[in-house]
Amino acid sequence: MPFGVAALSPANAPTPTSADWSSFWSESVAVGGLQGVNVEWDADGPGPIPSAILATEESGSTPLVVLGLDSAVIDPTLEDTLRSMVATLVTEHRLAWLGLGNEIDRNPLDGRVALVDRLTDFVHSLGTGTQVFTVFQYEHTLKQPDPGGLVASVPNVDVVALTTYPFQHISSPELVPVDYYGPVATWTSKPIGFTEVAWPSRTSFPGYPTIHGSEGDQVSFINLFRGTLFSGFDVRFANWYSLHDTADWSESEPLASFKDVFTSCGLMRNGTDPKPALAAWSSLN
Repeated sequence: MPFGVAALSPANAPTPTSADWSSFWSESVAVGGLQGVNVEWDADGPGPIPSAILATEESGSTPLVVLGLDSAVIDPTLEDTLRSMVATLVTEHRLAWLGLGNEIDRNPLDGRVALVDRLTDFVHSLGTGTQVFTVFQYEHTLKQPDPGGLVASVPNVDVVALTTYPFQHISSPELVPVDYYGPVATWTSKPIGFTEVAWPSRTSFPGYPTIHGSEGDQVSFINLFRGTLFSGFDVRFANWYSLHDTADWSESEPLASFKDVFTSCGLMRNGTDPKPALAAWSSLN
């Protein structure tokens, strides 16, 4: 099973240098070789393959592409252009997997699920063997009245993919039940994948007293994830949230928003310093 990192996250974000990007591609390959590319399908305009996908391919990493579909849901006249680009991705770029829609359980856009289903059928009709998935946010889906019905609303996908952040409601990896992902088996019998897995290394989260982390917690969670959390599942891929922290931070700084909780989830600091989690995650391969 391939492992890697989810975000395109070079050192010194949000203003990385060209040298930082060059180092990132080498580091990404060394971590596991699977590189997430979560990008709107028309990030560079309707039609052309997004440059983030092309850069990932050129780096030698295997891209795990998740396409955002918002504009084609809002404007159905764009669907033919979207289909043409998807066809190029699977027939010429030979993607092993293609994600259609990210955390579709959280986005209220009408028509998203139907579009995912139509595009999945279209990809299958091309006969390339590309495995199609869509992504659910696990902790959010877990709280829904009918999670199984939600997952069943996209019956044609080959893989059910998840983003997962147990630290949002569990204070320590030691408290994560070994059957934490057990409910997934009642939702689907299909293979699963993890497009984003995370635990923070920061220990203080002012304004968010239920969230806790540390560098040791990251390693503990990775060991638990590897050892027991997906035991019994057919897992096709798994990506850690980010290679580098997505911004510089210190324990004394306040958090501007909940999004900042994720800043310290990298396997390395915002510069070039590795955390113990880097070796732990890299060893999964």
